Amino acid sequence: MKVKVVIVGYGDRGSIYANYAAKYPEELEIVAVVDPDLFRLGMAKEKFNLDKSQCLTSFDELLSRGKIADCAVVATMDQLHYEQAKALLYQNYHLLLEKPVVNNSEKLEELRKIATERNLIMMVGHVLRYTPFYGSIKRDILAGKVGEIIHIETSELV
Repeated sequence: MKVKVVIVGYGDRGSIYANYAAKYPEELEIVAVVDPDLFRLGMAKEKFNLDKSQCLTSFDELLSRGKIADCAVVATMDQLHYEQAKALLYQNYHLLLEKPVVNNSEKLEELRKIATERNLIMMVGHVLRYTPFYGSIKRDILAGKVGEIIHIETSELV
């Protein structure tokens, strides 16, 4: 069964998730992309052969259409995740949320409760742990090339 998805936020992470549809079109179909950046929308339009009506500059425009896909990927700015996730859950979308979902436990519990009550899947993407550079570092550590690890700190300058 082919899954239909909406990509909300076609920046670095959203475009990476969307690439799965390009690699496995028999499994995943992008039915809409939402991003305020017209350049990014143009890239998505061309890559996934979307028509103009599938390229939205406003999240509210997506919501006004009702449920148009099985699931949504939310890969927007962190401060938008809560409201967008909540609205999409109320439209019965299964969700893949880019981390962080929210910045406090009360909002996280609220989203979990909505998803549970509606029997929806809500997943969180931790994509950096699977990137080649982390894999390379892990292999070197496990092979004993680095020495004794005392402390590791990483930073994403997003």
